[in-house]
Amino acid sequence: MPQPKPSDNRHTPAFSDGETEFPRFKKPVGAMADAAPPAEAPAAFPTSRTAKEQRWPSRFLAGFIVGVLAAGVGVAVVFLVLIGGDLNKTNPPAQPPRREARIVAPDVQGAPLPLPLETPARALPPEWSENAVAAAPAAPAPPPIPAPSATLDQTRLFVHHSSTQPQAAVASDVAGQLRGGGLSVIDIRRISGTISSGSVRYFFPADREAATALAEMLGQIYRGRNDPREFRLLDFTTYTPKPRERTLEIWLPN
Repeated sequence: MPQPKPSDNRHTPAFSDGETEFPRFKKPVGAMADAAPPAEAPAAFPTSRTAKEQRWPSRFLAGFIVGVLAAGVGVAVVFLVLIGGDLNKTNPPAQPPRREARIVAPDVQGAPLPLPLETPARALPPEWSENAVAAAPAAPAPPPIPAPSATLDQTRLFVHHSSTQPQAAVASDVAGQLRGGGLSVIDIRRISGTISSGSVRYFFPADREAATALAEMLGQIYRGRNDPREFRLLDFTTYTPKPRERTLEIWLPN
């Protein structure tokens, strides 16, 4: 192996091929070549998969296809069931044909057609006969309106009743009967609350006799309505302010 020359601390000129004075060795030489370990061979990569690894994707794909087919069959069955139900709704079962009368032509010209069967009339029981219906008793006539007393001439009447609907009808009926008897009913008034008993109110001592006659007349009207209640007199001569003379107030009971 050549020995290097001692350096004189000066720059060594480069040769024309770019190399320095010391040659470059690409491979180890001498003892270094003997000590260098052998180069490791590159690891061998597997070129193909094992048989077990190749079978796993095939099984997965087969299971996936079977699942898709089963789901499709289930969807088709449900669809057919729904379609069958809708068809049953839209197309109801056929009804049996209705019987129709047939006209039978005579075998011989000029022969009469068969006469239709006549349904015998249902006999009415004796109590349902027309005479019995005509003889039914009529509804009883309403009782006659009592004749007003002469003391009620030129009296002014005011009818009071509670606010319920039946009492309004009773007040209209009573006022109509009083007017039919020749009395003067000025107004029908509705009050709030209830009236426990019927009464006739007078406001002047001279009107007491007329109020008594009116109370008796109202009692007769109520007895004609199957109501035995009587009307009492109420003295309102001390009431102020007083209405006009010959004014009487009727308070109908509930």
